Amino acid sequence: KVSTNHRMIRDKAASLIYGNVGKCAPMPSKAAKFCKTDYMIPEVSATIGDGMAHEINQSFVMIFASDPAASCRSKILSVACRSAFPICDETSKSVRFNINYEECISAVNECPTLIKAIMLEQRYCDVSISRTQKLGSCVKPKVTKLKTCSKAQAEILVPDWLSYDLQFQDDIITYVKASLLANNVSQNCIDQIGNFQCTGQPFCANDNKTVVSYGSKQRCLRAMQWLVE
Repeated sequence: KVSTNHRMIRDKAASLIYGNVGKCAPMPSKAAKFCKTDYMIPEVSATIGDGMAHEINQSFVMIFASDPAASCRSKILSVACRSAFPICDETSKSVRFNINYEECISAVNECPTLIKAIMLEQRYCDVSISRTQKLGSCVKPKVTKLKTCSKAQAEILVPDWLSYDLQFQDDIITYVKASLLANNVSQNCIDQIGNFQCTGQPFCANDNKTVVSYGSKQRCLRAMQWLVE
């Protein structure tokens, strides 16, 4: 169990404030342009929205490297954007993910064999769970089995609508670590990157109102520098 004192120390160490756990905000312009849509999303998502859109785009560069013009790309983009940017409603205090696993799998199945294989191996559709969750509530992450991230991470409260993210990130990190190892990247480097991904996720501060993170550009650069050494 995470003690109150530990949480206070942890909150002070957190370098980024993402926003209020119970607020909605407009989708940032770059993210709206990238996703070709525009609606209210959680303030936390809006704070990092442009960065998330860039991250999705970078992942697409790798996934679709063998066929950048694959016909399934637009459908996969729609799925990715709706998974990353849920609909936020302050009136009903809800966050709604307008997506489902079957739709994602259907889109993936339309992709060329190599791209389909990559997305299935990454378990890309696991996060595509149609659901409506609470806005303004902090809960423990919903995890099944963590293979890379520390079990202690599952004791740290997160916004209710982000409760599936730790397991999803753990699945992705486990895949990435195996891929890096296959490409002769050092174990030390792999551990640094995995640690950044695991501990950089947003969580609720001690007041259960503010969402913060250990993630920062500096920490990311320190983790990534191992790849070029």
